[in-house]
Amino acid sequence: MIIRSQGNPVDKLEAAIRELPAINYKDLYMKLENIKYKLKDDPTDEGLGPINTQVANLQELKSDVCRMLLQAIKNKDRWQRAYRAASKEYDKKIRYLYATREDIKGLRSLDEKRAKAEQELEKEKELLTITEKHYFKEGNSEGGQSVNLLTAIYAVQSMLESANSNLRMQIGVVDDMLNIRELTEDVLKARREAAQRLKGGRNGS
Repeated sequence: MIIRSQGNPVDKLEAAIRELPAINYKDLYMKLENIKYKLKDDPTDEGLGPINTQVANLQELKSDVCRMLLQAIKNKDRWQRAYRAASKEYDKKIRYLYATREDIKGLRSLDEKRAKAEQELEKEKELLTITEKHYFKEGNSEGGQSVNLLTAIYAVQSMLESANSNLRMQIGVVDDMLNIRELTEDVLKARREAAQRLKGGRNGS
């Protein structure tokens, strides 16, 4: 979002905010809900072939989530910049009214002053409200739809990373089993060959 200084800054800010690319939060949440992955207790119960399919399916899901994550990060960054610009403009205007307007300075409570000042900051307040729906910050805490979406995506990504680690462990166990089986077969083969040699030696004597 680029805000130029020429012209009315509030009008420029409004135009920039309203031109921000729309993101369909509902659609992305539905996609996240449909991302599920369950490991088999025994990945070899249907043979070794399906293991490759499991790995491919999991990698495809991880790629889908990665694309969603990049989209959500860009969305949050856009609304974060918009919120900062709207908040800065609102704060600047309301401080000016507090300092220069006698009818506002004479009010006792801050709530009364704010209510009176906001009557003349309708557009600034509207723009701030629009941006706060997507992003806001209070102290060190961030919130808004863009932040909530990122949190949901990170949770699904963590779930898939955990599944990936567990699948790697299962594949490692399978590899160990195959190595043991191969080693066992080699040992048995060597024993048979040794026995045959011994048998042949006795017959020769």
